[in-house]
Amino acid sequence: IFRSAQQGNLETFDPSDESGGSSCSLYAGTGYRLGQTEDDHQEVTPRGSRTAAAAGRQNLEIVTLTLWRQGFVINDGELRLYEDPANREFFESITRGEIPEELRSKGQSMFRVDLKDNRHEEYVKRSKPFKAFGGSGQTLGSPVPPMAAASSSSSTTSSSSASGNNEDNEKRASEELALDSSQPTTMLQIRLADGSRLSARFNQTHTVDHVRRYIVNARPQYGAQNFALMTTFPSKELSDGAQSLKDAGLLNAAIMQRLN
Repeated sequence: IFRSAQQGNLETFDPSDESGGSSCSLYAGTGYRLGQTEDDHQEVTPRGSRTAAAAGRQNLEIVTLTLWRQGFVINDGELRLYEDPANREFFESITRGEIPEELRSKGQSMFRVDLKDNRHEEYVKRSKPFKAFGGSGQTLGSPVPPMAAASSSSSTTSSSSASGNNEDNEKRASEELALDSSQPTTMLQIRLADGSRLSARFNQTHTVDHVRRYIVNARPQYGAQNFALMTTFPSKELSDGAQSLKDAGLLNAAIMQRLN
């Protein structure tokens, strides 16, 4: 990229000409005014006139491209390795004086790429600056707003009620299952569609349909919903409701619920 700039293939300029700041090499290659389709665009060649170029730069989007020993960074993004084919295409586009496709897809028609050569240094990820809490707070000892207090109380009561109901439902589901402790048993882990889990002990002779009934009894909200039971890996639907857990290979297994 730097060689192409030195050979005159890319347009370069010194920002100190305009702002009096420190000098660095900058690229303002060929731009495109984007149309409605992939081929509907007009090439815009940079003008040699400093006045025209300065006017055009008002519409430029500035992209900072920092080169490191193992890869490069665009603006404040993540490190991108040189050997990645997509990254090589990005470099080749810039070397040809073209706007890379990933920049054109942003909708901007003109770009200026600021090149920073840190190839003699290893890239070290910088930690993001600390952002102070921007919300509103309460001084300790100050009155709690009525709405906030009511909302907190309601949320706590609702959570406790749901937890209590689930425990009661699971207890009733286990009682209806009528586990025979004198016969071989197995534990089944059930991951429900809402992300929660059930753990229950079954006889090995219990069937897939018994598991379905246990789920509906433990979580009544699924009583009116159509769902399937699946093995985890490999994923397979347990479609034979009369099959015993032993025959289905579900001894001490984990299954999941999928809503249809």
